[in-house]
Amino acid sequence: MTYDEAKNFIRDLVDKILGVTTIFENENGPRPKLPYATVQVTSTSKNGYDDKEIIAGDIKHSGERYLSIDIQYYGIDAMGRLSTLRNQFNTETITNECFTSGISIYDTSEVNDITQLLENQKYEERAQIDLFVSYPESFIESPGYFENVEATGTIESIDLNVNI
Repeated sequence: MTYDEAKNFIRDLVDKILGVTTIFENENGPRPKLPYATVQVTSTSKNGYDDKEIIAGDIKHSGERYLSIDIQYYGIDAMGRLSTLRNQFNTETITNECFTSGISIYDTSEVNDITQLLENQKYEERAQIDLFVSYPESFIESPGYFENVEATGTIESIDLNVNI
């Protein structure tokens, strides 16, 4: 699984559970109509060293990756909707869907009320939760080994001619 596949999986999962348009936070374009949700990866990391496997001269690196994801809900009952989202992550249906895709949602933060006053002097109800996800990632390295090496020279008056 790649980084893009993992973040797209989470966006699609949030969209499915909440039943509202879900977009990436930093997309260019107009805001969707209320209600809607946003997803933003705020950090990515890996744990330890990757496993390495040599396959036909290439090296396959495999390891666990971690994402911290900010999810925000805009619209009526924002706190309640994100509380429902958090609870759904513990259901067998969602757990199995994540497992099948190689994703693990291993923790969530508390749901935060971040309602704010807009320029038109109306409050926009909004809530936020952090999601912590792990997924497996692998990539292939092709180091480009030498096929032939020729060396000529003299070592302490000894003629050297090596062809490997």
